[in-house]
Amino acid sequence: MKRKVPIIAAVAIALTGALRSLDGVRMAYYEFVSQETRRKWQWQKRYEKEAAFWKQVGIHAWMFALTVIYQIVIPIHPVLATVPPMALALLYADHPLRSGVAVALYLTLPFKFLPLGEWGLLPAFLMA
Repeated sequence: MKRKVPIIAAVAIALTGALRSLDGVRMAYYEFVSQETRRKWQWQKRYEKEAAFWKQVGIHAWMFALTVIYQIVIPIHPVLATVPPMALALLYADHPLRSGVAVALYLTLPFKFLPLGEWGLLPAFLMA
Protein backbone atom coordinates (compact mmCIF):
# COMPACT_ATOMS: atom_id res chain seq x y z
CA MET A 1 0.00 0.00 0.00
CA LYS A 2 1.27 3.38 -1.00
CA ARG A 3 1.69 5.87 1.76
CA LYS A 4 0.31 9.34 1.07
CA VAL A 5 2.50 12.29 1.89
CA PRO A 6 0.64 15.35 3.10
CA ILE A 7 0.93 18.43 0.88
CA ILE A 8 2.57 20.47 3.62
CA ALA A 9 5.30 17.86 4.02
CA ALA A 10 5.87 17.77 0.25
CA VAL A 11 6.15 21.56 0.14
CA ALA A 12 8.54 21.50 3.11
CA ILE A 13 10.73 18.90 1.40
CA ALA A 14 10.77 20.95 -1.85
CA LEU A 15 11.62 24.16 0.01
CA THR A 16 14.38 22.42 1.94
CA GLY A 17 15.93 21.23 -1.31
CA ALA A 18 15.61 24.71 -2.84
CA LEU A 19 17.17 26.33 0.23
CA ARG A 20 20.08 23.88 0.11
CA SER A 21 20.75 24.76 -3.52
CA LEU A 22 20.45 28.49 -2.68
CA ASP A 23 22.86 27.97 0.19
CA GLY A 24 25.51 26.86 -2.31
CA VAL A 25 24.84 29.94 -4.45
CA ARG A 26 25.00 32.16 -1.38
CA MET A 27 28.33 30.67 -0.30
CA ALA A 28 29.73 31.16 -3.82
CA TYR A 29 28.57 34.78 -3.74
CA TYR A 30 30.19 35.38 -0.34
CA GLU A 31 33.43 33.86 -1.66
CA PHE A 32 33.27 36.13 -4.73
CA VAL A 33 32.64 39.24 -2.61
CA SER A 34 35.48 38.38 -0.24
CA GLN A 35 37.90 37.89 -3.17
CA GLU A 36 36.84 41.16 -4.79
CA THR A 37 37.20 43.03 -1.50
CA ARG A 38 40.63 41.51 -1.01
CA ARG A 39 41.70 42.50 -4.54
CA LYS A 40 40.44 46.05 -4.06
CA TRP A 41 42.24 46.38 -0.74
CA GLN A 42 45.48 45.04 -2.25
CA TRP A 43 45.20 47.46 -5.19
CA GLN A 44 44.59 50.42 -2.88
CA LYS A 45 47.48 49.38 -0.68
CA ARG A 46 49.85 48.87 -3.60
CA TYR A 47 48.81 51.82 -5.78
CA GLU A 48 47.84 54.45 -3.23
CA LYS A 49 49.91 57.19 -4.89
CA GLU A 50 48.51 56.34 -8.31
CA ALA A 51 44.94 56.50 -6.99
CA ALA A 52 45.64 59.91 -5.44
CA PHE A 53 47.07 61.09 -8.76
CA TRP A 54 44.02 59.97 -10.75
CA LYS A 55 41.72 61.72 -8.28
CA GLN A 56 43.47 65.02 -9.01
CA VAL A 57 43.63 64.72 -12.81
CA GLY A 58 40.12 66.10 -13.37
CA ILE A 59 40.68 69.07 -11.08
CA HIS A 60 44.02 69.93 -12.69
CA ALA A 61 42.57 69.67 -16.20
CA TRP A 62 39.62 71.88 -15.26
CA MET A 63 41.88 74.51 -13.66
CA PHE A 64 44.22 74.36 -16.66
CA ALA A 65 41.31 75.06 -19.04
CA LEU A 66 39.96 77.89 -16.87
CA THR A 67 43.39 79.51 -16.70
CA VAL A 68 43.90 79.36 -20.46
CA ILE A 69 40.46 80.89 -21.04
CA TYR A 70 41.24 83.58 -18.44
CA GLN A 71 44.54 84.37 -20.18
CA ILE A 72 42.76 84.73 -23.51
CA VAL A 73 40.11 87.08 -22.14
CA ILE A 74 42.09 89.48 -19.90
CA PRO A 75 44.01 92.43 -21.30
CA ILE A 76 47.81 92.38 -21.46
CA HIS A 77 48.82 93.31 -17.92
CA PRO A 78 51.44 91.42 -15.89
CA VAL A 79 49.63 91.65 -12.55
CA LEU A 80 46.25 90.59 -13.95
CA ALA A 81 47.90 87.78 -15.86
CA THR A 82 49.73 86.21 -12.90
CA VAL A 83 48.34 87.18 -9.48
CA PRO A 84 44.67 85.99 -9.67
CA PRO A 85 45.50 82.58 -11.22
CA MET A 86 48.31 81.94 -8.75
CA ALA A 87 46.07 82.96 -5.84
CA LEU A 88 43.60 80.34 -7.06
CA ALA A 89 46.44 77.80 -7.29
CA LEU A 90 47.45 78.57 -3.70
CA LEU A 91 43.89 77.81 -2.58
CA TYR A 92 43.35 74.47 -4.30
CA ALA A 93 46.77 72.88 -4.92
CA ASP A 94 49.28 71.29 -2.59
CA HIS A 95 52.15 72.38 -4.82
CA PRO A 96 51.03 75.62 -6.54
CA LEU A 97 54.08 75.80 -8.82
CA ARG A 98 53.28 72.33 -10.22
CA SER A 99 49.49 72.73 -10.45
CA GLY A 100 47.35 72.94 -13.56
CA VAL A 101 47.15 76.72 -13.17
CA ALA A 102 50.94 77.09 -13.09
CA VAL A 103 51.39 74.86 -16.14
CA ALA A 104 48.83 76.95 -18.02
CA LEU A 105 50.69 80.12 -17.00
CA TYR A 106 54.02 78.63 -18.10
CA LEU A 107 52.52 77.86 -21.51
CA THR A 108 50.50 81.05 -22.11
CA LEU A 109 52.58 83.87 -20.61
CA PRO A 110 55.35 83.74 -23.23
CA PHE A 111 52.70 84.32 -25.90
CA LYS A 112 51.13 87.14 -23.93
CA PHE A 113 54.35 89.06 -23.22
CA LEU A 114 57.67 89.63 -25.00
CA PRO A 115 59.37 88.19 -27.01
CA LEU A 116 56.40 86.24 -28.32
CA GLY A 117 53.86 88.97 -27.54
CA GLU A 118 53.40 89.77 -31.20
CA TRP A 119 51.89 86.30 -31.64
CA GLY A 120 49.37 86.90 -28.85
CA LEU A 121 46.43 84.61 -28.14
CA LEU A 122 43.95 87.16 -29.54
CA PRO A 123 44.56 88.86 -32.86
CA ALA A 124 45.22 92.59 -32.72
CA PHE A 125 41.96 93.48 -34.50
CA LEU A 126 39.98 91.87 -31.64
CA MET A 127 41.85 93.90 -29.03
CA ALA A 128 40.86 97.25 -30.55
